[in-house]
Amino acid sequence: MSAAQRKLGNVPCELTSFVGRRREAAETKRLLSVSRLVTLTGIGGVGKTRLALRVADDARRAFANGVWLVGFGELQAPELVEEAVASALGVREQSASGTSSILQRHLHDQQLGSAMK
Repeated sequence: MSAAQRKLGNVPCELTSFVGRRREAAETKRLLSVSRLVTLTGIGGVGKTRLALRVADDARRAFANGVWLVGFGELQAPELVEEAVASALGVREQSASGTSSILQRHLHDQQLGSAMK
């Protein structure tokens, strides 16, 4: 894999070491191998985002077109989800067909992973 391929995606690099949580990381990876979407739940501050970012970083090799972080935490309405995904992927609306159609065309032949927060 070339250096350019390794950089596909927008998952930030870890600035500190990841300690513990091996069992949770392994279980999350296992779940991702059998499901397209895995949701991590828990009270604030327990490390859900950190775990998701670690698993996303580890999963990069499995996705030819990268792993992308999409932030949903600040969204105020469900209809903004498509806009958040398009923004994270760098997809710009260039026609009157709407964000959904543009995302479908962009993602049709892509092999992407995602981490959502």
